[in-house]
Amino acid sequence: MLRPRKPKAMPRRRARVLVSGPRKNGKSTGLATFKNMLHIDPENGAFEPQYQELMQAAGSEYVGVEEGARDCNGIIETLKTYARSGKIPYWGIAFDSLSKLFDTQVAFDLDKMASKGKDISEGTFGAEKKGATGFVRRLVVMADLLDVNLFLVCHEKEKWTDGKVVGYTFDGPAKLDYELDLHLRVVNRKAIVEATRYKEFPLGLSFDWNYSEFIKRFGNHYEDAPSVAKLATDEQVALLSNLLKVRADSQQLTDKWLLATGSETFADMKADDAQKCIDYLQAKPTSAKEKA
Repeated sequence: MLRPRKPKAMPRRRARVLVSGPRKNGKSTGLATFKNMLHIDPENGAFEPQYQELMQAAGSEYVGVEEGARDCNGIIETLKTYARSGKIPYWGIAFDSLSKLFDTQVAFDLDKMASKGKDISEGTFGAEKKGATGFVRRLVVMADLLDVNLFLVCHEKEKWTDGKVVGYTFDGPAKLDYELDLHLRVVNRKAIVEATRYKEFPLGLSFDWNYSEFIKRFGNHYEDAPSVAKLATDEQVALLSNLLKVRADSQQLTDKWLLATGSETFADMKADDAQKCIDYLQAKPTSAKEKA
């Protein structure tokens, strides 16, 4: 049931930024100056000494291919570990690039489909993107749970309309820009605002792509310690599952609650949300259908 409230100014959530632009124009260099970040680099593009030195000076940590940067499941499990502990040592997480990670997962799932004997010669109707798209969705949800700033770097591709190139856009999951609050296109080490929900970053604004210039506009609350929302415990997940087993409306409630909380499974749900579901089931142990 809807619960309307009077509009009021709310604290700004953490930065949610999509970064795109032509290759070798300063996307990674600028991002390496951001303080206290976890850099996940599926391309090993920031492996060179100049990037590593910038990250080291910024107090950040780095995950390259050898450290698991292409393991989507491993990434989510690592973020879950932070959520279960109730703390994370970083102010933000950067994926550079998300395009590479997304394409790698798509290729893996396509190979898996072929290995199981599925005929993919006439197309798959997008089935091979399901896993990669789900990963990105869970990634955004986890960033909210962990209360960290999130930067997703994507390759650039031409934008076509009526058979003509009319500009450039990002190469990544469809509608990714709707999930985020700011889209920056980096060209010659300058960030240009392509899309925005931030009044401090008006459309067309251009600024030097580095940490100090970004913070000058976004605000120092970027550096506030994350307030991590703990994930549901194993005990909560088990109790919730057992309470649902005896209900005729089990699937209906499961779908409703997962959708409402943006969770893939009960194990991905906030502990507070899981407890609300448990309280509901314990207060109403049988469904209307079962009573009838």
